[in-house]
Amino acid sequence: MGHSGGGFLEGSDCLYDQLMEIQSWAGELLEEDHFSKAMPEDTFVFFMHQGYQLNFFGLDEGEDPPVYYYLEENPVRTSFSQIYPRFSDFLLTEMNGHIDIHTRWSLSKKLTDVGCLRK
Repeated sequence: MGHSGGGFLEGSDCLYDQLMEIQSWAGELLEEDHFSKAMPEDTFVFFMHQGYQLNFFGLDEGEDPPVYYYLEENPVRTSFSQIYPRFSDFLLTEMNGHIDIHTRWSLSKKLTDVGCLRK
């Protein structure tokens, strides 16, 4: 996703210099969880969050492929879940969420600064 997110997707591994490592981290997570399925060979893991969640797509699924998801939980999942029909939907959802949080934080700060909210 680039070399810096400027706060976008903070706490997640998804930047350019992390992409090679998260391919192996994903396999380690599934192995540690005793997940019964292997990652498909054509899989590209583009996102990991805090070492317990990963998102990926298949390299042969087109220019804007569906996004699949794995979350470490108990009991252990039995399959990957498709969470977005397109990679662009993942990006738009995450960007809109980031904008919404930033907007609310900015508004709260302004209201606090003018005395409408307590610190």
